[in-house]
Amino acid sequence: MTQHIPYESLGKGKTVVILIFLLAAVWYLPWRAGVLNEDHLVFSVVLYGAELFSFFTIMLHLFMTWRLTLRKAPPAPPGLRVAVLVPTINEPVGMLRQTLLGAIRMDYPHQTWLLDDGRRPQMRRLAREIGCNYLTRTDNTDAKAGSLNNALHHIEADVLAIFDADHIPAKEFLTHTLGYFSDENVAFVQTPQDFYNLDSYQHIKNSHSQSIWMEQSLFFRVIQRGKDYWNAAFFCGSCAVIRRTALDSIGGFATGTVTEDLHTSLRLHKKGYTSVYHPESLAYGLAPLSIGPYLQQRIRWGQGAMQVWRKEGILFTRDLTIPQRINYLASTITYFDGWQKGIFGSSSD
Repeated sequence: MTQHIPYESLGKGKTVVILIFLLAAVWYLPWRAGVLNEDHLVFSVVLYGAELFSFFTIMLHLFMTWRLTLRKAPPAPPGLRVAVLVPTINEPVGMLRQTLLGAIRMDYPHQTWLLDDGRRPQMRRLAREIGCNYLTRTDNTDAKAGSLNNALHHIEADVLAIFDADHIPAKEFLTHTLGYFSDENVAFVQTPQDFYNLDSYQHIKNSHSQSIWMEQSLFFRVIQRGKDYWNAAFFCGSCAVIRRTALDSIGGFATGTVTEDLHTSLRLHKKGYTSVYHPESLAYGLAPLSIGPYLQQRIRWGQGAMQVWRKEGILFTRDLTIPQRINYLASTITYFDGWQKGIFGSSSD
């Protein structure tokens, strides 16, 4: 837990609302158990189970977001060896050009590497043309995690900045994140993942206020800041910086699941390292344009969360603090929301 970090509390208004909710729940749930429909007992019990599940997940998220950290970037120390890694497999040349140019132009001395799992000649030409390093391999074992681990054998660096092929970093990305590594126990610094295509499938525009909202705003504006207080913020696979020695201590980027970012975060936390969530938007990417890629992405996240839970354990591992276990449980159990919503939907028909 990192209680020495300044944080934003809920405030009196929100606290009152939560207390009212808790009082109502303490009254309602026992009463509800006594009025089950005996004519349809099985369905009534299942419906009540969905209500209990809802209360349980709310309590987890209240614990997780009770205090939101307030971070201010410390000065970047001089002399760090920094490698910027951009993995790719089949993204278009134009997209990679913009990302790599943004990476090259970042402040603070660094090397930029294009990691090409597509083994495409046009990518080699692009790297040569814009002046970045190019690295490929003979197979695609372990997908993105395998590509990053392969790079570890060829690159000498103290810290690694990682960007997906579509995430274009701002010039100040490194200068606003490297300062946290003055603390030798910090394993990684994660920043928000924002997007420049505001007409994507996941963006919603309010016609009255002209504001734009997306579902990931809750995660990156609230949940990650809450996790940060409990030293449980996630590495999200992009827009992040990771300490090389921390990675080496866990054998590199985690493999064996489809969400190497969550998996790697958990292993680093189990090793006793500290994570940092810096809430400033310092890179912008491309959000899914249609429902197909959107659903494919969310299914992969859910599948990966279940794989990590099965492989690493969350609730009963001795290597995480109790608050860390609660935070990881809250973010994995959320993928069970579907059955609950299905039950509520069927009960209203």
